[in-house]
Amino acid sequence: MLPDDLAIVKIAAMAGRSTEAREKIRELLATDAKDAEIAEWLALVLFSDPAWLDRFILTVPEDRRIALARLAILKLGNLTPDSAWELIRSSPYARLAARSDVEIERRKGIQILGHCMSSDLTAETILDPSLQFSDKDIARTLRSTRGDGNARRILDEWRGGRWKGEPPEFVRDSWTQLWYADKDGRQDLEKSVPTELSGYVDQFKALNEQSSQADAKPVGTVPGVEELSALGPGELMEIFENQRTSGTRIPLETITQLPANLRKVGIENYFQQNDSFHPDMARQCVEHLGQLDLTHSEQQSLLENAATSSWVKQGDYQTALDWSARMPDAKGRAEVEERILTELAQQDPQTAFDHADAMPVGTLRDKIKRIATEALP
Repeated sequence: MLPDDLAIVKIAAMAGRSTEAREKIRELLATDAKDAEIAEWLALVLFSDPAWLDRFILTVPEDRRIALARLAILKLGNLTPDSAWELIRSSPYARLAARSDVEIERRKGIQILGHCMSSDLTAETILDPSLQFSDKDIARTLRSTRGDGNARRILDEWRGGRWKGEPPEFVRDSWTQLWYADKDGRQDLEKSVPTELSGYVDQFKALNEQSSQADAKPVGTVPGVEELSALGPGELMEIFENQRTSGTRIPLETITQLPANLRKVGIENYFQQNDSFHPDMARQCVEHLGQLDLTHSEQQSLLENAATSSWVKQGDYQTALDWSARMPDAKGRAEVEERILTELAQQDPQTAFDHADAMPVGTLRDKIKRIATEALP
């Protein structure tokens, strides 16, 4: 028998001797202890015997099983990230619990494993077809993985044809990680990609090379048409994020000179570059629309986003309404106007009520007055 010392019992449980720890769990259940206390001990047992969860959980009242299992996953991951994934691999009930939306410490579903993404077992486990994780769970998990081992597994799956078409962001991130981590093996990495995917590799390389060269360029340097044209849509969005955080922006004129697929993505997401560095970006965009050869749908997208930016970031509802009124599509124009006025009525009911007085008589005027009246203190 082990001495009656909790510290010794815990060490023994992690070393594989869990008889005393299991007895402690039974005592806690019998005294109706809280899940948090039981999960601490349960995690110790599962550290060395993850498959035991499926037998033990049947002794727990049914209405407590999922929550307790999820809490045990969380506690086990705090011991070592690998152990949490070993539990998922070994226990069908752990997989059921991991998919559940029962909230534990503000975590729902697969997010219960969100603190275990540094484990090299992450991608190996979530991508194992026998474990039947959904595409949503896979994407949510792989967006957060870390480590060369996970990056290599993701790229192996991609090269094997798992994701068709434009690669998911986590594929590009995995490529970037290995591109920097294994400089000597870059060529071998590139050669291992099937011919049909080589175009995407060229885009990955272009983004990485441009990012590497950015530090050597003068502050405020913005990539030009030739540099941007070498990218794919996902890589262009990475550049947009870089511009936003660096306090620079790519002019709209440059975006309109890009290949059609990049031009479409660039115009639709143009204002993702906007933040406190560019308070006049929306106004400058609207002022220059007439000078550019834009289709109606492109004008629609830019004016809608400019109006939204003016309202959300500046709180200038009148300018937002003026810009939305210039949108070519009547249906879209009406939807944006109604959305802005509805939000104004909820946030500043008196101003909205006064504005509604000047609106034409009709359904929208009545709706805004009603919402504003209900929101008045």
